[in-house]
Amino acid sequence: MNSKNNGLKIDPGSDPTIYRSPWTPLNTGGRYLEGTDLHVHPEPDGLFLYYLCHWDLMGQKRLIEPISRNKAMIFLEKVVGDGNFGNMYFEEVALAKKHFPELFKE
Repeated sequence: MNSKNNGLKIDPGSDPTIYRSPWTPLNTGGRYLEGTDLHVHPEPDGLFLYYLCHWDLMGQKRLIEPISRNKAMIFLEKVVGDGNFGNMYFEEVALAKKHFPELFKE
């Protein structure tokens, strides 16, 4: 997909992931059928393009939704709850701290 501002390619497969939806529910051994991941695309001017990637395991849905930084932060707050970053990978928490430091104030 092209960023609407300058034609840059954004790619959920290579852009950094701030939050990846879980694929396997705890204690079930099954799989979630769909999810939404939060990605960030660094642009040459030093700005960042945040976007959601809505997916399903059947491969029938893969929708890219560019969002503002504020909406990205609201999404992250919603999916991780009250500071429960334990369900995120270490790399994702590091990126979240870099992009949304205000969520980690003590």
